[in-house]
Formats: sequence, structure tokens, C-alpha cells
Amino acid sequence: MNRLALYVTAPPFMHVRRLGDGRPPLGSILLADLADRPATAEELRDLFTLAPWCPVCVLLRSTHERRRVPRSPRMCSVSTLAGGGGAASILLAVRDRPRPAPMELAEWLGDRARAPGIKTPLATLFARATAGTDRAPLGSTWSETPIQTLGAWSASKWQEVGRLADLAANREAMGRLLVRRNPAAAQAVTSMRDLLGVSEDEFRERAGWEWVLEAAVRRSREQIEVVSSLGTVRLTSPADAPRIPAAIGGDWPIPTSLSDRPHRRVAGR
Repeated sequence: MNRLALYVTAPPFMHVRRLGDGRPPLGSILLADLADRPATAEELRDLFTLAPWCPVCVLLRSTHERRRVPRSPRMCSVSTLAGGGGAASILLAVRDRPRPAPMELAEWLGDRARAPGIKTPLATLFARATAGTDRAPLGSTWSETPIQTLGAWSASKWQEVGRLADLAANREAMGRLLVRRNPAAAQAVTSMRDLLGVSEDEFRERAGWEWVLEAAVRRSREQIEVVSSLGTVRLTSPADAPRIPAAIGGDWPIPTSLSDRPHRRVAGR
């Protein structure tokens, strides 16, 4: 059986290229070619864990097949590749995905940190974040205590991360908020810089909401404690260094079933 052909398109989404051995950048999109055959359940699981910060888009044979694939916050589909070497139709499909529910944001983080116990508390936190303009205090226990499985940040910062992830998933709301240049917009732009390390333009350009959570985890874990027989050594990464989350895994091996893929079906679809 042929292996899946995997591709990636990254900001500014001018072309689609074959997925190589490197890690896709934050805000990029994975494309799986399923036009020749459907993916197995194992291949789909591998696909979602290959680069969890990337939205997944699948290439199907026809519009009829697309109608049989349910839309979800984690996956979308296309039947043709048009514009920008195929990237435009993929980006449009990703931006048309349903917004994730608070529990879906929490499940993404819980799975990413391999800490299922944080999912329910995070879902409650994110529900408050996405409910509207409510910025009521969380209380001292919630607001000041770090969620250690996610790094050094307290719940109040993760609540703001939840708002940003929801904003990234809702392009219309993003446009309405940021065009106003009011205090709420200024707060959002400040949070983008402080919590995610990106500018407003970079936030607008990137695809999906998954990268927001990934960027937050990496920055929250920026300070790493290394315990050895000589004591505790605290390492701080330079601000411009690639941020790899501690205790989540610095290596991102491509699953055997998805590696060494042929370059096909992208051009001229």
C-alpha cells in the first residue's frame, strides 16, 4: 500500500511544498493527499501528532467526497488546489473551520503536555475567556498559581492565551476587534507580543488556532530547570532562539508510516 503523500504550506502561503524532515513553522498547514485512497485510522492519528501546532487539511477526489467529511475545528478538506500554487484554497478551507469549543482548546493542551488532569480546569478557564468581555478576577488560587505542567505561567495568563486562540479561530471577530484601535484591541496586541512573541501582522498572517497554544507553551517553558548531582542549573533561552517546549519533547520524529513520501498530485490539480 502506498504511503500518504504529505505537503506543507507556510506563511505567506505562496506555494505548497513536500514535507521534509524539518519541523513546519508555527502557523503553517499540513496537507495530506487522500485522493488515491482513504487514510487508515492509524495514519490519521499519526497525522495529528506529527506537528500538532499545524491545522490538517486533506485533499480529496471530488466535492462529493468533501460533503461526506464532517467539518471540525481540527481538520478541513479541499478537492482542488487553486491560487498561490494551491495554497489559497487550502488557507481558505482552514479559515472556514468551525471555532473550537473551550474543551477542545483544553484537550489540545492536555494532550500536548501529556497531562489529562488539566483538561477540565482549563476548559472552565477558557469558557470564561471566550464568553465575551468578562475579565473578572479569577481569585488568588487561580490567578497566581502556575499551571506547572504547562510551564511557569499562572491561570490568568492562560486565560488570555485562550482569548487569543479563540480570536485566531474567528477571523471576522479578529478583523472587527483589531480595526477599532480601542483599549480592547490594544490589550490584544500587547498580549500577542508578550505571550506569543508575535506582532499583529504575524498574528493575522498565520493559519489556525493551534499555533497560538503551541507558542504559549514554548514561551511559558522558556526557563528550564536542569537538576543534576551538581545542583540546579537554570537556563534561559535567548529571546530570538527557537523555543522548544521542555518536557514535551525536543525531537519531533516523523512516524514511519508517514515518512519518505513521494512528491505528487500538488502541481496542476
